[in-house]
Amino acid sequence: MHLSTDIGDLHTPKLWRDFISITGWDVWKKRMDSLRQQSHHNLLHAWLLEKRHSLEFQIEAIHRYFLLKNKLPRILQNPQLYRAAAFACSAARIYQRLSSDAKNRFCGMIISGLKDEYGLESFAFELEIANHLMRKGYDVTFSDLEQQGDYDYLIKHLSGQVEIEVECKLITGDKGRKVHQTCLAQLLGQLEPIVRPLLLAPGGKIVHIEVPSRLEANRDTMRQIASTVEQKIAASSAIIQSRVCTVEITNFDVRDSPFSNPQSINSATLPEFIGSHFDVRLPTLTAFSSHTGDACVVVEVHSRESDSLVKRIYRVAKESAQKQFSHTRPALIALKLGELTSRQIRELHQLQQNQEPHALQAIATRFFRNSSRDHVHSMCFLSQSEIFVEQTSSGLYTPGGVQGQGSVYVFQNLRHPAYNDPRYYLFN
Repeated sequence: MHLSTDIGDLHTPKLWRDFISITGWDVWKKRMDSLRQQSHHNLLHAWLLEKRHSLEFQIEAIHRYFLLKNKLPRILQNPQLYRAAAFACSAARIYQRLSSDAKNRFCGMIISGLKDEYGLESFAFELEIANHLMRKGYDVTFSDLEQQGDYDYLIKHLSGQVEIEVECKLITGDKGRKVHQTCLAQLLGQLEPIVRPLLLAPGGKIVHIEVPSRLEANRDTMRQIASTVEQKIAASSAIIQSRVCTVEITNFDVRDSPFSNPQSINSATLPEFIGSHFDVRLPTLTAFSSHTGDACVVVEVHSRESDSLVKRIYRVAKESAQKQFSHTRPALIALKLGELTSRQIRELHQLQQNQEPHALQAIATRFFRNSSRDHVHSMCFLSQSEIFVEQTSSGLYTPGGVQGQGSVYVFQNLRHPAYNDPRYYLFN
């Protein structure tokens, strides 16, 4: 299968109707109603759901516009909708070219994604990789859907001389973590009214909450943690301990922090400041600040036990290599790290250039050390996609000027016979 990856013709309503008809709109509506119901009583949980399920919310926005005006929004003028438009175009075009049985499985994957805690991200990642490979000039067979193999794709270069098996894996931000974001959002919803009185006094405070192991997603545990925090705020002792957690509060100078200008606080500056100034491991946190910027309360939750994210990534790659490939062709494993940004990928590459070891390099080194994985040609780590908009000097959007781009970190198997063959370089 080799298809156009351009989304320009999304402005023709037929392609959108083709996409919606794969599952029908009812399953989408049911999903969106469920997400809104979950977020109704907790604004922090609402923020998490909007972030985690942004693709579904964008598709709903496009469909509402379509139903209202009987036409589709201009994606070049609404770049925030680009990813949903690209997903819809890919899904509609690919679906039309599949066999009858594969169409049923394709529909089932969308429906499963609409029920999944992490939404459609995994399925969208697979389509993004398929689109990338088609743009590179490869013919893509959806082997898993067509039940021709346990890997996602068999790709062939249009020259007919190269075949590669490809498996895609999404590593969510929660995998290997002791504190999951959904549990954290639920807890912070209970803690917000308890910690807000701390904003009445100027200055910055960090409420450190340490749980013994994994943060449990049950109401009793959440209530006991909230009660322990309340006791600490009322007490004069440095640390309060209970069966479910340990709570400590430390101070910092707001004037030397991003909180002096609340508009500058975002998901990047907050962890960077807290992580660099305080002894907080992989901070999982949120912040409440006063309108004047003279007071701030940061709540961070961590586990006494170390996270096992690196082990989890290695295990996913190991199991893919062992169980999902035929071992008769070169194979590629594409791992998307859900919380890794393009900037962080580039920083890791710079570390390697400076001969400084890092976690991804350690994973790849350990992985390729085992000769039973010699059929794997490359392991690729991909960052989040970022939307770029190109405009003319007069401010007009250029044709094709909206696109999603991310960074890729590729490790190759030095023992593979095709190690130096550029035809196998899928992400250069």
